[in-house]
Amino acid sequence: MMKILKIFTGRHVTSSLVIGSIILLLFILIGIFGARIAPYDSQEMHYEHLKEQPSGSFLLGTDRFGRDVLSRVIVGTRTTLTIAAFSTLLALVIGILVGASSAYFGGWVDNLIMRVNDIFISFPTLIFAMLVVGVLGPSVVNGAIAIGIIYAPRVGRVIRSAALSIVPLEYIDAARVRGENAFYIIFREILPNLLPTIIVEGSIRLGYAILLSA
Repeated sequence: MMKILKIFTGRHVTSSLVIGSIILLLFILIGIFGARIAPYDSQEMHYEHLKEQPSGSFLLGTDRFGRDVLSRVIVGTRTTLTIAAFSTLLALVIGILVGASSAYFGGWVDNLIMRVNDIFISFPTLIFAMLVVGVLGPSVVNGAIAIGIIYAPRVGRVIRSAALSIVPLEYIDAARVRGENAFYIIFREILPNLLPTIIVEGSIRLGYAILLSA
């Protein structure tokens, strides 16, 4: 496993990286095979075991309806991971487009985009999430959209900061001289060089999205 991690990360593998990778892999496996490995059906009610304490039969006990808590946690992991993954992807797509465009165009466009971006960032996370869900309606999909919208401005600011160091480089000027349009320069010249930043930011936002969706 250490060899695999070293190939993907390109650096020395530490114990923290190994432990983190194992935990992440465990969560993914639980999310995929949760319904198969759960000891009970997550909706099954055991009326003779209402609000039972942890025991050999129910490792985490039961709720007030007699449902096995461990089974519900395992099955619920899939929903949490799905929401987190979708919202992170949405945040990355919006944030990358906003941040890269703002850095490339600069001037008043950059100032306008960043001021609007700062307004969204200034809203308290939970209040803004409740506002979005209140407008769109309560559902799993709308919850994921709300989380994605919450984190998109934060992704946008990070991407803009990284892109500002790339925009002045000579190969960007060369692309402009060749007559390439803004779409080509952003997606073919700027974004490929932001891949390490995008991966790190995506990993961070995924963790926050899991906490918020849970």
